[in-house]
Amino acid sequence: MAPLKPDDPDHVPSIHASRVFELRDLIEQPLSPSAYFQDFETVLGDRHARSIWLAREHEFQRLDAVSWGALKSEARPYLKLHDPNGRGWQQLIDVLNQARAHNYLTDLGCSGVRFVPRGGKETSDLEGTLDMRRVLCEVKTVNISEDEANRRNTGQGGEISNLLNEQFLNKLKSTLGKTKSQMEAYDIGGNARRIAFLIINFDDSFAEYKADYYRQIDQHLASDTFESIDIVFDNQNTALHADVSMQSALVVNEESWPDIESKYSASKTSGIDESSGWPLYHVAAGTAGRPSVIGDRDVQAAASDGKLPPTSRVPEGRFRVGSTR
Repeated sequence: MAPLKPDDPDHVPSIHASRVFELRDLIEQPLSPSAYFQDFETVLGDRHARSIWLAREHEFQRLDAVSWGALKSEARPYLKLHDPNGRGWQQLIDVLNQARAHNYLTDLGCSGVRFVPRGGKETSDLEGTLDMRRVLCEVKTVNISEDEANRRNTGQGGEISNLLNEQFLNKLKSTLGKTKSQMEAYDIGGNARRIAFLIINFDDSFAEYKADYYRQIDQHLASDTFESIDIVFDNQNTALHADVSMQSALVVNEESWPDIESKYSASKTSGIDESSGWPLYHVAAGTAGRPSVIGDRDVQAAASDGKLPPTSRVPEGRFRVGSTR
């Protein structure tokens, strides 16, 4: 299959017979409840979900054959490893996110970019060469909190604030510390350029407060010293997307999802829950001065005509609080 061209408005590629489907075909028992890509063709019937998966396909298509084979091998055991407690197939998504870091190194101008084979000792995830200097890259995905996972699993209500708590900031600091130590252990000569490539899944799944969060992270990093590593954040395209910039780190702002037509238009998605594979439906909007409320009954109603699958559970009565903007 030729590389996808999401930037070409006249090019509407097919996701079938693609690298995404190569992943699906690795699942020996696709009907198992623990297998990823459940009813995937039905999911792709929704134009927004399809656009999101086309963007993921484009990431995979940019990998050379050897790197794609290495990523598939690492992803394979996680295709059927499902966490029933609110995190779904997040371990699988964490592995697949490494493709973004690979593409970042390529865009940076690195040659010989490869996934470092796993061994008995600590390694970086990726390495390459830039201007005759070795470049190491460790990829980390900071996922939702345990409280948020429990809320999504049980359907409990809760609030989303525009302020990150100390628990998150400590988790981020610990993640960066671990990243730094891994690359130091692998960089025996100590001369390599070291890049920490971070992807954050905030508890705010629609990313309404994304810009606020990155401002706080920027301030937090300014007061903490992580010498000898370059910090790069991948700002994922989300339902309420905003480009961000930082003083203490580099931000890669993802492009918009390719816009394509679909025969299904029963509802509007505002993102995809990659831990489950289902699109997220933002079917209720708050009025002026009132918070938005997203409930299970609304989600199920949008899917009740049989054209679209029910999504993973969105807690009823879930609403957002924060400063008025």
